[in-house]
Amino acid sequence: FDQLSGARRRLACALHATFMQLHGAMAAHAEASDGSERPSLVYFSRMYRSSVRSCIDELVRDESAARAAADSVLADELAAEVERHEWADCILHLCEIFFIDRSPHVAEALAHWMQLHVAEPPQLAALTGALVPEAQPGYWEAVQRLLLHGRLAEARQLLAAHTALRAHLA
Repeated sequence: FDQLSGARRRLACALHATFMQLHGAMAAHAEASDGSERPSLVYFSRMYRSSVRSCIDELVRDESAARAAADSVLADELAAEVERHEWADCILHLCEIFFIDRSPHVAEALAHWMQLHVAEPPQLAALTGALVPEAQPGYWEAVQRLLLHGRLAEARQLLAAHTALRAHLA
């Protein structure tokens, strides 16, 4: 912990505390012979992810402050760290859904995961109104995100604007 500072140090301390609470709860459960309920791993997983989210929020504030101070090197480092932590949160959440929670409502949990971790596609007007929409930056990413969000009519509309399809239909 000595090498860490700021948000990273607080994250390490919070994650260590969560792990120790889980360890203590599991040890207490193992010693109990009264048939008490096993500690909820979902609870501890959510505590863990909450600590990661809190760190991300703090790093985003630090990044904004660095950009305001015109320290682009530090801001870029913080942005990369935010991205790594966001990926970790994303993966932890998927692990929670598939391996820890084991809810019979996986589709509902995945829909919630998508809302949290998959960004909304950009506005379609700029893409569909372009002369060559597929040449616009973000065209294919927008198609993928629309499909992931279940917005099939809008994905079809965007694909229908593709010049190859328009030429084929003409």
